[in-house]
Amino acid sequence: MKLQKALALMLAVSVILATFVGCSKDENTVKKNSFDKEAVSSIIDDKFIAENDNFKLEINDVTMGVILTDKATGMVYGTNPIEEGGIKYDELGMPIKRHPQLESVLFIKYLDVAKNNTVDMISYTAAVTNGRTVFEKFENGIKVNYYFDDAEIMVPVTYTLNDKGVSLTIDPNEIQENENMLISASLAPMFCSVKNDVDGYLLYPSGSGTLVYAKEISAPGETYSADVFGPDHAKEVWDKTSTHKEIRLPVVGAKCGEQAVFGIIEQGAESTQLDMKVGATSIGYSSVYVTYQLRGFTAHDKELYSGRFQRLNVYADKMIKTPLTVSYYPLTGEKSNYSEMAQVYRDYLDRTVGKTENVQPSILDITMVGGAMIDKSFLGIPYRTLYKTTTISEAEAIIKDLNGKGIKISNLNLSGFGQNGIDSNKLGGGFEIDSKLGKASDLTALSNACGDMGINFFYDFDIVGFNKSGNGYNSYFDAAIRANKKVAKLYEFDIAVWGRDTGDSYSLLARDRMNDAANDAIKAATKWKSNGIAFSTLSSMAYSDYSDKQNTDYYARGNMAKQVSEIYANAKKSKLNVLSSNANAYAASVSNVVLNVPTSSSKAHVFDEDIPFYAMVMRGRTAISSDSMNLAIDGKSQLLHSIESGAGIAYTLTNSYSTELLNSASTVFYNSLYKDLKKEIEDNYNKVSAFYEKIGNSEIKTHNILENGLRETVFANGVKVYVNYLDADLESELGLVKANSFLIGEAKI
Repeated sequence: MKLQKALALMLAVSVILATFVGCSKDENTVKKNSFDKEAVSSIIDDKFIAENDNFKLEINDVTMGVILTDKATGMVYGTNPIEEGGIKYDELGMPIKRHPQLESVLFIKYLDVAKNNTVDMISYTAAVTNGRTVFEKFENGIKVNYYFDDAEIMVPVTYTLNDKGVSLTIDPNEIQENENMLISASLAPMFCSVKNDVDGYLLYPSGSGTLVYAKEISAPGETYSADVFGPDHAKEVWDKTSTHKEIRLPVVGAKCGEQAVFGIIEQGAESTQLDMKVGATSIGYSSVYVTYQLRGFTAHDKELYSGRFQRLNVYADKMIKTPLTVSYYPLTGEKSNYSEMAQVYRDYLDRTVGKTENVQPSILDITMVGGAMIDKSFLGIPYRTLYKTTTISEAEAIIKDLNGKGIKISNLNLSGFGQNGIDSNKLGGGFEIDSKLGKASDLTALSNACGDMGINFFYDFDIVGFNKSGNGYNSYFDAAIRANKKVAKLYEFDIAVWGRDTGDSYSLLARDRMNDAANDAIKAATKWKSNGIAFSTLSSMAYSDYSDKQNTDYYARGNMAKQVSEIYANAKKSKLNVLSSNANAYAASVSNVVLNVPTSSSKAHVFDEDIPFYAMVMRGRTAISSDSMNLAIDGKSQLLHSIESGAGIAYTLTNSYSTELLNSASTVFYNSLYKDLKKEIEDNYNKVSAFYEKIGNSEIKTHNILENGLRETVFANGVKVYVNYLDADLESELGLVKANSFLIGEAKI
């Protein structure tokens, strides 16, 4: 198998890339479904589709989407906004036509192979007004085929009624194409929409979560887009202009007055992005929606002539196979808010992943960093060596010192204790402990000490990036491949200009070797008698692999959730607790502990208010803690974010420090020396420990941003906390909340 993979990769490297946007023809490509020019369009004789005790589903005969009616309230939802009063007329008595985007169920982008460019189309003008839709009703729903004749592409959408709302599905296996190649499809772009300048908002899950208020901005409005579960790290990236809080939860939402709708991407989320269009006066509505990346791609520099390059996108030959399913849940009255949206998602996780019980909440989580590679010289000859920042024995001494001060650590994570420390060039740190940092017996002693003190203990493995072969993993032949048939690499970026450091890169592990690497990590942790394993890198990354031309399972980041879930299940079968960090929903929902939960958004210009939506979903089903206090830009604000979200406080620590670590690409060595931080740790622990003990493992019941700027979080056990980020004291129903502080009390539930 390895020999076949090696030969295939060598052949791929020798192939000259196509000299235009798109991709080269591949003789191995599976035959596509040809576009059916002779398909007979359906005629609507009955708009009724299906109904149950809660809802009625009908065809929208203008847009060929669907209308969902809540039978208890009479409120109407659907793929396209329905304005009160029906059709509007202008001053001459002529019907006012709405913007065609409002009437569209699909936005598509395809590659025009003949002209070598990409083209955008919308279903209303390119399919519906031409009468090019075909219906197929079934017991609980309907499938509508949308024929884009000019593009010779057909996209089917299945609408299925359920007890809680309606599910929309695109199955790539049923899409029809001729020469042109479908790249992406935006599904129901107006389902989560709010009329501009009304009492409403959009929910966008950037980082912790953010609200975008309905407003008018300009004729074109503003747009924002980001990949679900973070960027595809298999794509070529040349620069990094800013820090970015990734989307960790595959959800969208919209609220307008006493009516709201919440969407969950229930299948195919890894291959999507969330798009938002806000404040466009030409449309009159703001919306957030799911765009399905049917063909993965990467950027590629094509040399036109000596020294002259053109940057183009190279697309995969074949579409992914995994269907996309987005379910929309209507909310009304007092439940039409983001607190109830969080409850809907918790219920969904309970149904699909399973409920969690007896989770020990986080109060204080500690990450110890073993070491990093630094530059040295001998007789003028430069070399690199490991600088040990913390040995295993020193880690044990630190937690015993904190415990002696009455500080109860919830979770301890060892990071960078493998070969070459945090800069390990072997997969999983070689699945060994670096001899400079300790040995297996030291790890066993530390694990036993943690058990005696009631601390959950974890050892962290990076099974994603490596640049040196070893332990059965070849950094070239076992690497993931980009859409342009090149090895997928991770690069460090210069802190000053965020330009790529081409001299230091890591290959991404091939997706078909990921389970093997995870099993090797599990074996090592079990051998060392560790009671916990951490996959910090794996839990926060989703990436593609185009190694296999016949199997598209890993194209466009496909099946990442399934693969990680299997890995976590295997770890738990080996009696290991699992820790994640800054984790995507599929990892967080099955973890015992999640470190570095996001407590802010990307702070984009179009965002209005950050909310702790991630914590509102995850708290109570897993132990969570926020970013390390000592690594935060503003430690005081970070403490307040932790309180507001109910996430424990955290620190990243080392026992020793050298100025030579300033050259390290890692930022974990900034302000991490234990002897400088132990007084701060003690003070902050004493400030917040009573609060965390009081809320226990309770989930967040509601969260509100009050008119005076106070943040109110109410927990399911009745504890209420007000957080004040302002520089002035503010009044609450519990009393005065001092500037940059918090106040705890009881709520009436």
